[in-house]
Amino acid sequence: MKTEKIEGEVYSFRKNANEEVKCIISTQYNQKLVELRVFYKDENDELHRSKRGIVMNINTFQQALPHIQQALNNTLPTP
Repeated sequence: MKTEKIEGEVYSFRKNANEEVKCIISTQYNQKLVELRVFYKDENDELHRSKRGIVMNINTFQQALPHIQQALNNTLPTP
């Protein structure tokens, strides 16, 4: 079974009428990173990267993810 490394946009959602949040996996300085970045629309309706967002090393993200999932499981009502 061949596995491929994901790089690029993996998820996005609309924040409001003029902004979108994108989850991006990238490599910078030989480090894998996870970015949650706000993009905004200009007057021509084109999306541009803003300075708002967070970037973390993928290992840090992977360590945090189970804790985030556990917190969500403990606080959200079950359907």
